[in-house]
Amino acid sequence: MRNKLRQKMLKKLRRIPRAAAGIINKAIKKKKRRPTEPSSPSPAPAPPPPPTPPSLIAKMPSSHKRPFLFPQTSSPVLPEPSRFFSPQLLSSPLPTNSFFQNFTLKNGDQPEYIHPYLIKSASSSLSLSFPSRFATPSFIYQTFVPDLTISSPDSSPNTHIITSFNDLSVTLDLPPSLRFFLVRGSPFVTATTLEGRTPVSISISSVHAFLSVQPNSSHTKHTFQLNSGQTFLCYSSSPLYLEQSGTTQLLSVRGFAGVIRFTFLPDPSYESVLDRFSSCYPIAGDAVFTRPGCLEYRWEKKGWEISSSSPTLSTSGSLTTVVLP
Repeated sequence: MRNKLRQKMLKKLRRIPRAAAGIINKAIKKKKRRPTEPSSPSPAPAPPPPPTPPSLIAKMPSSHKRPFLFPQTSSPVLPEPSRFFSPQLLSSPLPTNSFFQNFTLKNGDQPEYIHPYLIKSASSSLSLSFPSRFATPSFIYQTFVPDLTISSPDSSPNTHIITSFNDLSVTLDLPPSLRFFLVRGSPFVTATTLEGRTPVSISISSVHAFLSVQPNSSHTKHTFQLNSGQTFLCYSSSPLYLEQSGTTQLLSVRGFAGVIRFTFLPDPSYESVLDRFSSCYPIAGDAVFTRPGCLEYRWEKKGWEISSSSPTLSTSGSLTTVVLP
């Protein structure tokens, strides 16, 4: 009887699909996992070290206190501009891609556009050009022509020296006689004899011929008519006596000490405006963002006042600038 029951059970087991049989076998063979013991909590992080006392900082090597500096290197392609800067400016970084960079590249004798003039410094002289513009659909090109060149025979044959610069101006010295304040947007190019100098000789020349040179009664204003059709005005803080030497050069008869300003007169109707602002000149200028959406130009200025006896220095007066349309 028992054998018959066993045979029936075996027959039933044989009929179960293999996949189900595998599940049954796995269920039978699967062992119960023991419950894992709870892990112990990780230890708390160590507190930060106490700050170093000032006395120990002072004893540290100086290399730890120095700021990070890029390694010094020199370029075999770019020229060395430091010879064009005054020694007092070399302790700070020099500007790159500045509006006066042509005064520091190669020999420093390439024209630079300082609105509204092209300015060139070469051979111990400074030339200004009111440029003509040639326009094409691709670009606008300005041609440099030395309309006026100012120099002093007393100057040494050395190159110019940049003694100061800021956002809106650069100051060029032609040692040991003349200093030029080149200011962006000024209708005047201003020169002054260096402080402490005795009166110096002044030379004014042009690539054009001087058709006429007309001084006023006090010899503090001269009108130059050139054969190019241009008219330039020359203002001075003290009498400047000029005589013509050939057709393209004017020389001072007496030594001069003071301020000289040159400007192009595009139309006779502007002369009264230039006369009014001729005795006040900027020597430095900064662009300052005083509040959101507002840009302010701040100028440092000098000037002179004409009295019945002699001119006196003054910081009063108003400035005028040339703006782009």
